[in-house]
Amino acid sequence: MFLPDENRLSLSIDADRVFALHRSINPVQVALPGFPGQKAGAFVCVFSEGEAARIAVVLALHEAGRLYFFLDDEGPIPKGQIAPLLDEALYFVEAMGYLMVDLEWDHLEETERDALWRNLPLKQGMPAPVKSDVVSSGDGATNPVEGSGPIGSFADKEMEARRQRLIAHLGRLFAAY
Repeated sequence: MFLPDENRLSLSIDADRVFALHRSINPVQVALPGFPGQKAGAFVCVFSEGEAARIAVVLALHEAGRLYFFLDDEGPIPKGQIAPLLDEALYFVEAMGYLMVDLEWDHLEETERDALWRNLPLKQGMPAPVKSDVVSSGDGATNPVEGSGPIGSFADKEMEARRQRLIAHLGRLFAAY
């Protein structure tokens, strides 16, 4: 079971402590205690905590400009026993309506992991909401093609291209049925 951790605002760990990372490809309207109903993206992050592993389900609340964390109630568990809990975490977010994609963390180069981790809101927390014309991807990260600033590196553009290919393939799959 995943319980809210309302005091946590970020997951301030280094990329090398992350074992697996899943990200939503669609925003979902959510209503959480203390926040108005709003669109949010989702992440499922498996990370090391000491010698064990932990799973965090994170909702990126767009209007509030805040991350909302859910942590597993079992606490840190041995790394070899994480698979059933990861399935439970994915079921938890998919039951809310999210379509999740595995970012294939273990297949990325170390530099790609670092770049991706730096550009996601998980490590630093979300910035205060600012009204602008920057397009949001539905999970708290700006669109690297249309955003400004340090976003837009090769790794970001590649991830966005992969995401768009995935969406196109899913569309074809659903159209076939």
